[in-house]
Amino acid sequence: MKRVVLFSLLMLAFLVTLHGASASSFSGWVYVPGTVSANNVTLHFEDVSLTGELLGRAFVNGTYYGDFALRPGSEFKVGNVVLHYYKAFVGSKMAVLVGFDFLNLTVGESVTLGYYRFQVIAVGPNGATIRAYYLGTEKDFTASSFKVGHVSVTVSAYPEVFNGYLKVGEEIHVDGHYLVFEKAWVENSTGTLVKKLLFNVDGKNYTLTAGEKADVGVFHVDVKDLVVVTNSTSESCVACSSYADVTVNFIGASLAVKTVPDFEFSLQPGQTRNVGPYLFKYLYPFSSSAQVELMNNCGQKITGAKLTNSTISAVLYYGGVVIALDSVASDGTATFYGFLNPSEFPNVTKTANLLMTLKVGEGRQYVPMNVNLTLMNTGTVPLSHISVVFSPGAGFRVLGSDSFEIASLPPNKTLVLHLRVLPMKGGTLKLGTATAVALAPFELACSHCTVLHFTSNDPAVRVRTSALAYSIALSAPPKAEVGSAFPLVVTVRNTGNVKVPANVSVRIPAGLAVESSSGLKVVNGSVLLAVELKPGEVRKLKLNVVPYVNGTAKITARVSSLTGLLNTTSITLNVSTPKGGVVTVSAPCNGTVTTSTVPGKEVTVTKTEYKTKTVTSTTTSSVPYTPLRTKLIWLVLGSLIGAGAIIAIAWYQARSS
Repeated sequence: MKRVVLFSLLMLAFLVTLHGASASSFSGWVYVPGTVSANNVTLHFEDVSLTGELLGRAFVNGTYYGDFALRPGSEFKVGNVVLHYYKAFVGSKMAVLVGFDFLNLTVGESVTLGYYRFQVIAVGPNGATIRAYYLGTEKDFTASSFKVGHVSVTVSAYPEVFNGYLKVGEEIHVDGHYLVFEKAWVENSTGTLVKKLLFNVDGKNYTLTAGEKADVGVFHVDVKDLVVVTNSTSESCVACSSYADVTVNFIGASLAVKTVPDFEFSLQPGQTRNVGPYLFKYLYPFSSSAQVELMNNCGQKITGAKLTNSTISAVLYYGGVVIALDSVASDGTATFYGFLNPSEFPNVTKTANLLMTLKVGEGRQYVPMNVNLTLMNTGTVPLSHISVVFSPGAGFRVLGSDSFEIASLPPNKTLVLHLRVLPMKGGTLKLGTATAVALAPFELACSHCTVLHFTSNDPAVRVRTSALAYSIALSAPPKAEVGSAFPLVVTVRNTGNVKVPANVSVRIPAGLAVESSSGLKVVNGSVLLAVELKPGEVRKLKLNVVPYVNGTAKITARVSSLTGLLNTTSITLNVSTPKGGVVTVSAPCNGTVTTSTVPGKEVTVTKTEYKTKTVTSTTTSSVPYTPLRTKLIWLVLGSLIGAGAIIAIAWYQARSS
């Protein structure tokens, strides 16, 4: 018989590698009353107190263990399981957010997590088969990760728990199970030395031969070799120091289970979104809470709630929908999440919703801004006969149209409408809201025809402050004579920091006439001119004025813009009768002024007779902002402005009628 080869004691330096088997866990919602159970421990959740305590009872191996009352943030340990209690959700139904740590599962073992139960059917080198039970259904999964209902599951199977040299008497412990290397020996079998090893697994003995692989209880052992270190020369060695070169796998699986919401979205106050067969509307924020409504598919309120996010959170539950509040941002935007249970839905398969979103960048006071209003049909049916109206917030004016008519908008389609607004103030302003009225098709209507109402967000807009200022000055000769024209110069300057249109008006008193000049218009005894100057820009207007009455005449000039009168000035003229001649000045109804002088005779003056007539007109202002609708009172002066001249009535008066 061959003698056992003696090895050096240096063999003791061989590395031994011990791998841990990661524990199993659950994190998510469990409805109350409800149950979690694993590793022969069952925890019944009975109720949630007014102070948020989770009340329940514990059982071990089917025997009553005791009651528990957990405050949010505390934990409860029984046997090999640990329950972590985080928060409660209250509403027409109650639920709790918990963590549940338990040992890995071997074949045949299972874990119950509220409505769910997962059982290990088989485990091998290629993974595990997990059978999932949920609401009366069952399904087998072999993938390393899968989703069922509202939970996701990640499986880690057949973990390697030891790889190296195991000495006689050493043990491996995994999740309450153990493997002990009891002894080793060498047998002479028909002239061949056979290395034998004895393992004890959970109290049961298993004998293996070097080079053998086998399942021993809940472990799979691969014996690569047996190393005997001894001073004995006997051919049979039982009590000698022996080392087994083995790889040990645990025949079990760890499960990482967590609740996964069916939806998560953010809304601004006033916006709506379809959730399952319902419409969900975010009304307004209040501190860190959100007031919401759930409506049917006709836009009629079903229920409402004030959602909170704290250790005792208020949620909204109705007919298969659970909605919870995640957060409320400083600008009022709220983030919601929740779960859908189609088996509890009412018998409605289609919804209608119009998501309206106003979007605008930063602006500057008195400078027009472009606004985009996006209409998105997030429902499942077309909307028709859509009427949209925009209502500006305080500090804004609408330029152009503020209403729109859309024939129809199919599902999943988007339409962008364009608005133009004028900020009248600086700072952070609320832009305003858009409202829409739409018609839903028959199959969605609560009656044969139902009108739905929708509201957009009301975004905050940062508007830089502007200085709106114009100066105006008049200059003319100190003296004037009847019948002799003199120049009147009007000087206008933009002394602000923004280019904004303005109207210049020069009031011509009785006794003075103005010669025709291109670009001018006379209204109610005033000459009007529209200007639009850059900051610092100057415009000079020269008028030829003809006096036809002697005496004192006061000419007043004004400059007005968006905010009304900006500046005014006036001058006083002394009008005298020329010496040595006769002056005849007439102003007939056609507005033509004629003057003549006969030398050497007494001067006579014929005063002009004023004629008025009312003309109703609709025209477009040369100041490019809004249509002009006004009644013009035409005064025939000494000289009427030529036909075809355009008057620019101040555009901020454009809506007068």
